[in-house]
Amino acid sequence: MNSAIFFISSILIFSPFIAEAGISDAEINEKVTQLNAAPYWGQINDENISTLGPKLMRVIEPLKSWNINDVRILVKRLSMETSGEEKWRAWNDIYIINRYCINVPQEANINSVKKFGAWYVPMNRGTGNYNILYPLTMTLDGRLQLIGGSRLYNGSSYDGLGEFDYLLKIYGKRTN
Repeated sequence: MNSAIFFISSILIFSPFIAEAGISDAEINEKVTQLNAAPYWGQINDENISTLGPKLMRVIEPLKSWNINDVRILVKRLSMETSGEEKWRAWNDIYIINRYCINVPQEANINSVKKFGAWYVPMNRGTGNYNILYPLTMTLDGRLQLIGGSRLYNGSSYDGLGEFDYLLKIYGKRTN
């Protein structure tokens, strides 16, 4: 009996994500591996978006079928990256995942949306609103498409998990 309790305790200690939702550590690790093998948003620019953008989106698109709590576990895992390039890559991935999996609108008044980092967000000069879905856009057939590369980050640390929780509370899970 004691060995069974120790075993279960060990799983919970060494697998902190499994206790939160139904996804396995192996599935989280596989998605992280896929993201690390794909180009990330910070590598994408106007010259290479037509080739690198679809590669990134092929890794992101399956998240549409994940339970939103499992997506949160992935975001939490990515948020744990602490060193240079890995942290920058993770921030870029989280930023896209948050917009892909949460029903973020194309535009919003920038003062009505809490900021969790210092990303460049384009403004619609006609409406005065900011394109908070950027770098994604909704196509005429209802798909999300990557339309722009990473432009600029100028500020303190990005709280991608906090942004995930906030956006989910405000806008809900994307269903299309």
